[in-house]
Amino acid sequence: DAQAPETTEFRRIFSRIARRGQDRKIRSLLFTSSERGEGKTTSAALLSVVSSLHRGLRVCLVDADMHRPRIARLFDVPSEPGLSEILADDYPIESTLHATKYEGLKIIPAGARRPSPSELLSPARIADTVEKLKLLFDLVVIDAPPLLPVSDPAVISREVDAVVMVVRAGRTRRDVATRAKRILDDVGANVLGVIVNNMDDVLPYYYGHGY
Repeated sequence: DAQAPETTEFRRIFSRIARRGQDRKIRSLLFTSSERGEGKTTSAALLSVVSSLHRGLRVCLVDADMHRPRIARLFDVPSEPGLSEILADDYPIESTLHATKYEGLKIIPAGARRPSPSELLSPARIADTVEKLKLLFDLVVIDAPPLLPVSDPAVISREVDAVVMVVRAGRTRRDVATRAKRILDDVGANVLGVIVNNMDDVLPYYYGHGY
């Protein structure tokens, strides 16, 4: 729905990201959070849809949360082959791309479940995969696991152009968010900013849907 408040908000977010990328164009973007349940997957999915549908970009959404994958179910695409096959079996990227109902948006799901998915995340393999995807797409959006339970997003964040953190108003504790941000700072990630989720449930007034 082009007029939905969520669509409007993610168009604004896209515009802000584009402005931040004027000096160095942002072609690969990682979404993460401090803990589970803060809305990172939904945010990555919505930005991907808005970027492809309303901005006309060729977008690839990658499910890099191989511990708790959700992207395949959200977009009703097969769960494999996907990222785990690319990283573990040198599977060709083109064979892992799944079409969606949005013409410009393709999905790479997490792939087959592995006993130790974090061990697949070689920085060199991640960097090579991201660079190959940037040859095929205008924008690569990566949904990574939360920062505190696993090391995966810290590893991936070094190989992408920028990182966005998602926090949930009324739930994410300040010290937890600060600790997560420090993890990204320690690895030299380019953190663009924070998406604050759930504001309308916490603040007395946000905006009127009827304007």
